[in-house]
Amino acid sequence: MKLISSLSLVCVLALAGCESTNARAPGGKELTVTTAPSLILTRGGGPQEQQFAVNRIGFSNPVTLTITELPSGVTATPSKTTVEAGTTMVSFSAAPNAPLVANHKAKVVGSAGPGQVEVVHFFSISVK
Repeated sequence: MKLISSLSLVCVLALAGCESTNARAPGGKELTVTTAPSLILTRGGGPQEQQFAVNRIGFSNPVTLTITELPSGVTATPSKTTVEAGTTMVSFSAAPNAPLVANHKAKVVGSAGPGQVEVVHFFSISVK
């Protein structure tokens, strides 16, 4: 519970509310992924970090976050990471020739492994 509260505080301080998506599986398993709803990148600018929070209920498996469906010319480092518990940071950057885009829906999939719970979360990326 403290994890989500800490991330919420970070989002409030950044003047953006966080968004969460959760999924439930049999046996009382629940997985929630939380992050700021949007990210603005500058073409050729430095990387911007985005924090992803993972909250697990009813299981202790590590959660793999995989980030896909990025706009053309945008990279995420790492694009796949394992979170034991809590939060992880991912750096996003836009190439100098990345097309301008507003509110492109990027996808992050949180998975606790085969037969476990999986959640699909979307957030927005703009390139200016």
